Amino acid sequence: MKKLFQRLFGKKQSSGLANAEAKRVLDQDMKESKQKAEAQKKQGDHIPRFNLSNPDPELIEFAETFSQTYTKISLGDYYSDKKTYHIRYLKTLESAFGLEIETFMRGGMVSGIIEYSQKKLFSFGEKMTPDFVFYQTIWAVIQNQTKDFFLSDTIAMKYYLTTNRSTKNIIIGYAEMSRRSNMKFNQNRIEKLMELIRSIKGKIFS
Repeated sequence: MKKLFQRLFGKKQSSGLANAEAKRVLDQDMKESKQKAEAQKKQGDHIPRFNLSNPDPELIEFAETFSQTYTKISLGDYYSDKKTYHIRYLKTLESAFGLEIETFMRGGMVSGIIEYSQKKLFSFGEKMTPDFVFYQTIWAVIQNQTKDFFLSDTIAMKYYLTTNRSTKNIIIGYAEMSRRSNMKFNQNRIEKLMELIRSIKGKIFS
């Protein structure tokens, strides 16, 4: 708005000229805003969508492969068979200011790229199980779609429970996340997940 005022009133103009210039500038600003919104929408259109009733086998296979091999593979970019899904395996994850961040995984809500930190994955030790990495990869795809942590937890766990994998490994992984950062937020996530598991399975650990 400040720039708009400067562009409109930087020079003294007659009322008619000022009004014409105001309309021209506003029209240009509206056009640019529309173009930016369309570009952002188009940029996000390629982000894969997760269908709980019909999960993509390409994603499941990709998540399974990465979860079983992340301790052995080199750093770099990895793609699913049809290149629908993309994992960027890095030594560390950094903020926009170049500082290392605490999380071991970061989803790309705009790019769709899932980034993992090798350093943080390894630092979890035995608490970072293949089951938890598998779950987190599925979760990241859902999170890129929903932009909601708790909703993503629910959808990811509802799918995960259909695989007959260990729920204990997921709870242990989240507990370690909670211990390391944002304890209250992650504790709330654990409690909701435990309630969901109990409501579906009748017990928490399997």
